[in-house]
Amino acid sequence: MMHTAKVIAGGLALLVVCLLIGRSFGGPTPAVGLATAVKVFVPLWFVAAGINMWVAVTKAGYSVADELPFFLVVFAVGGAARVVAVRATLGVSAVPSPSGRRATIDRPAPRGRNGIASPADLRHGSGPRARPVRVR
Repeated sequence: MMHTAKVIAGGLALLVVCLLIGRSFGGPTPAVGLATAVKVFVPLWFVAAGINMWVAVTKAGYSVADELPFFLVVFAVGGAARVVAVRATLGVSAVPSPSGRRATIDRPAPRGRNGIASPADLRHGSGPRARPVRVR
């Protein structure tokens, strides 16, 4: 059990490293970098949890059936940490809502020929304000 806690702690450290790298080098805005970091973390964590399971089966002598529940717990805790990190840093849901409710995000306003939204655009709801979109 102590080994599982150490592996989970290592996974949380990996998540922090991914988030820091994503925030520093991720893209035009910190949110883009953090989203990319979370997308990179999931396959890295899957591979790390798989390597942990492989070592337990080949070196420690456990069977795959014995080790599979631990693999699932280790991977699930990392996945839950990812959801918490996304909600805390980006302020958006990482998983779609079961109710299908809409989330509100900011989108840039459409621009006319001169790069400025016209009063008609603003009146018809295509101006610079938050619009509802379906969460995916």
